[in-house]
Amino acid sequence: MYMIAATLVPSGHCEVPDQSVLTDIFWTLTTPEDGLQHVRIVADTSVELVVFLKVASGDAALAAARLLCHRVLATSSYLDGWHVHSVGLLDYETWPCPPDVPRLP
Repeated sequence: MYMIAATLVPSGHCEVPDQSVLTDIFWTLTTPEDGLQHVRIVADTSVELVVFLKVASGDAALAAARLLCHRVLATSSYLDGWHVHSVGLLDYETWPCPPDVPRLP
């Protein structure tokens, strides 16, 4: 399983999207090939998401996350005016967890 962070940004001034709506959109547009196991979204002036993907490799995870983000942006009018800013592989051991989230041993 791989953890990927992605950032979506607006091209201009856009309304802040609702995190629950975004989460539903991502789950609705996911295919089995994406390997999506979990998605966490925080939306403000940008949309920050972390996805857990069950795929064969880090490269496959990056490709699947990019494809999913682009599919959501191309399919959902809810995110008109938004684009992918970055997609990156996160390391479980070094990823900075919020203080209220315990690290697994």
